[in-house]
Amino acid sequence: MALSKPAKHLYQFGPFAVDVAERVLWREGRPVALPPKAFDLLLVLVENSGHLLEKDELMQRLWPDTFVEEANLPNTISLLRKALAGDGDHPYIETVPRRGYRFVAAVEEISGGPMEFVAGLNGTPGESVELSLTERARASPTIEEKVETTDAQEAAAVAPFPTPGQPKHHRLFGFGFGLALLAVGAGVGLFYGRKLWENPPPSFQQLTFRRGTVWSARFAPDGQTIIYGAAWDGHPTQPFLTRPESPESRSLGLIDGDILSISPSGEMAISLGRRFKRFWESSGKLARLSLAGGAPREVLDRVNDADWSPDGTSLAVVRRGKRRDRLEFPIGKVLYESQGFIIYPRVSRQGDAIAFLERWSGDESVGIVNLAGEKKTLASGQNNETGLAWSASGEEICFTVAKAGSTGLHAVTPSGNQRLVTLMAGEWKLHDIARDGRALLTRDHKRGEIIGLPPGETSERDLSWLDRSVAIDLSADGRKLLLSKVGAGGGGSEAVYIRQTDGSPAVRLGDGEAKALSPDGKWVIAIQGSAPERLVLLPTGAGEARPLKNGAITDYYEVEWLPDGKQIIFGAIEPGQPLRQYVQDTEGGSPRTTTFRGEIQWAVFLPDGKSYVARGAGRKYYAFHTEGGDPRPVAGLAETDYVIAGSADGRSLFSFQLEGVSGSALATALSRIYKFDLATGRKEVWREIAIPDPAGITIVGPEFPSLLLTPDGRSYVYNYLRVLSDLYLVDGLK
Repeated sequence: MALSKPAKHLYQFGPFAVDVAERVLWREGRPVALPPKAFDLLLVLVENSGHLLEKDELMQRLWPDTFVEEANLPNTISLLRKALAGDGDHPYIETVPRRGYRFVAAVEEISGGPMEFVAGLNGTPGESVELSLTERARASPTIEEKVETTDAQEAAAVAPFPTPGQPKHHRLFGFGFGLALLAVGAGVGLFYGRKLWENPPPSFQQLTFRRGTVWSARFAPDGQTIIYGAAWDGHPTQPFLTRPESPESRSLGLIDGDILSISPSGEMAISLGRRFKRFWESSGKLARLSLAGGAPREVLDRVNDADWSPDGTSLAVVRRGKRRDRLEFPIGKVLYESQGFIIYPRVSRQGDAIAFLERWSGDESVGIVNLAGEKKTLASGQNNETGLAWSASGEEICFTVAKAGSTGLHAVTPSGNQRLVTLMAGEWKLHDIARDGRALLTRDHKRGEIIGLPPGETSERDLSWLDRSVAIDLSADGRKLLLSKVGAGGGGSEAVYIRQTDGSPAVRLGDGEAKALSPDGKWVIAIQGSAPERLVLLPTGAGEARPLKNGAITDYYEVEWLPDGKQIIFGAIEPGQPLRQYVQDTEGGSPRTTTFRGEIQWAVFLPDGKSYVARGAGRKYYAFHTEGGDPRPVAGLAETDYVIAGSADGRSLFSFQLEGVSGSALATALSRIYKFDLATGRKEVWREIAIPDPAGITIVGPEFPSLLLTPDGRSYVYNYLRVLSDLYLVDGLK
């Protein structure tokens, strides 16, 4: 018995008809190609004809529970307008600025028998048109991508039949040629339709909804439960448990702990008291804890990261040795040592190799080492690699690279073949990939925030600039602030800015890394270039940049002005020489070495203009002299003290103590400012600066110094990095 076709339900406007059941847009009897989301949007609009539909409502209707960029909606509107043949003041779709869209054409809702409406549309009574499988593929592609119509498809669509009066052989030729073009067009449409069907775009499901930073995330053995470490609302980092079907997360009750890895049996490797010096450098106490509960069992101190073997019997760990990172697997067996930093160690699914990121001298690379200790670099020359995991099959190593406002998810094979998997807007970090291919990624919103108390004011002012600015130096009168800019707002490269603390806009002085503001506030010393680097003077007002002679120097470190404003002192390296301290005349002299060898930090000059206190070897403080001589230890300052200024009378130093970069130390105060008496060695709390909103405060100053103070102590500036993370479950990555 033949099956009867159900009655049609459609909306008709102008020459168009929307077939709801078949999901086809008709124009005068011919199907109009529309991607599924464009058809969904059209259906929502015609069903609400004459009514304003807000953008948020449309986004929710079209992409429920899925993260997409806001640009998807106007792009789909534009695609729909083109399909309806019109732009701008469109006869069908009206744009309501800053609100949404309205379908303004008169819409008639009708029902009919199978294909009856087609006869009325093309003016041929009783004639029906059925879509072939190929035509259906062309008319309704199955993913949200626009497939451009080829010339052959257009020719087949508009001229398959001859016009009256054509010679017979021309008509026959035209008829045959039209059929051929129609077949070619249908074949092309089917081919690309199938290709797109095989590669649908990935879907993004948001898993977390609180304010704070997600540091890590891993799949549990069941592949559905997710454990992640987060510091919410300024509280200490702790592990949480969640599942895709629920928006809620449950704390595992381990305060100041972070998840590193989970074994197949459900035993977690965790880091207790984990502290991040940088996003890619951390340290904590390695411990083991069952997902079923209990107390953590401590294993090893000063561990950067760890990962379980596939059988859950041993751990690969990274820990810091004497100025080197060591990769051990199992614990105690060193497979590889790096002069730089080893990040994100991940044991292969077969347990025969370990992949990792390596950072050395500003370069980042993806490496792999086998159990015999043979190391191979697979991808190099990258910068800001943010995460790594083995693919579902174990045949590739996937990693994320963030650059200037976007993040690429890459994959590389152990033989070195590399490909781009997908590109995402914003800064993302890959954490884990399950065996079914689903991935855990966080999207991090990072902002360098700068707060200051200008001279003569009683309340603090927000002095932040663009997305990630760093406070470098403050003039003695507290009115000029030197900024160094990194992040997407600076185009991905560093730039130098000067800003008045009265809140007026910052002024860009040039490219480079800002280092110090001259005592008179008229010049900025900055580092530009690479291999070799060079020092340059940038004027804060009218004038031209003045490069300084660098001799054989290739790399510069900390740079400070001498109080006379005519000389600078800095650490630098020449080929074949250790790090040494140099003094240079800014009026054209060449750099000359001092007798001190090694690196110094946090130099604060005393009133004589030649003596200064700085942190040197062993993170201890010494009194130095620009003309040389042995440094003298300064009793009373600990290695955790960061000296930020000297008092106007030269008798005291101001300092603060960085307690760590987790939210726990910053929940109630950024830092206490201490006053240190040079004569007596007495140190006392002088001032406390509080942060009203501690959520996501992860690093106090993306680059030190992070707290600046005028010599009279009346004005100050401090900066920190706020990172607000959202954890996503991503499916469909190919």
